[in-house]
Amino acid sequence: KLGVATLKALNVPVSYRIKEIIANMERWRWMPRQLEARYIRVNVPDQSVDFVRDGKVLLHSKVVIGQMKKGDVTPILRTHVIAVVANPPWDIPDDIAARKILPHLRQNASYLVTRDMVLKDAPAADMSGKAIDWRKVKGDDLPYQIQQKPGKDNGLGRIMLDSPNAFGVYLHDTPAKFLFKLNDRERSHGCVRVQKIDDLAS
Repeated sequence: KLGVATLKALNVPVSYRIKEIIANMERWRWMPRQLEARYIRVNVPDQSVDFVRDGKVLLHSKVVIGQMKKGDVTPILRTHVIAVVANPPWDIPDDIAARKILPHLRQNASYLVTRDMVLKDAPAADMSGKAIDWRKVKGDDLPYQIQQKPGKDNGLGRIMLDSPNAFGVYLHDTPAKFLFKLNDRERSHGCVRVQKIDDLAS
């Protein structure tokens, strides 16, 4: 069936496709000539992840990836998983906090309490930031690190694969399981939410 998306793809100019091929050849050049015996491969365009051992895919799972339209893309990177973290707290990046949390705080100083969040580096007497005049706080200059405590509503879910990288993106669980039923799963801020996170962590 010739749908809207297929027609759009067919109408992409050849000159653009040539640039795509050149870019992908460059990305391929970054890859090591030989991969490890076991590795995790995230396929961003396919919105999936594979666990590969000795050339065989032993686990395949749907994932939720970053949103291209909002600039929260899942970056191309290579990193090492150094730990499996159970019930992780989420240190919310400043850009996400400025866009998603600060507007609520300006309306309601108790917002952090209702979302099981704290100010990680605030004075002990005001961990929830109730005494702060959030209307004076600029979005690009948050004075504190906002952290969501572990729990059923935590954005990282129950499990996170810790893989330090310059982008601050990780493979993790999510409380929003309904997202895995969607065909287009570009819904994260860059991290990769894994449907079969328990199996992958195992």
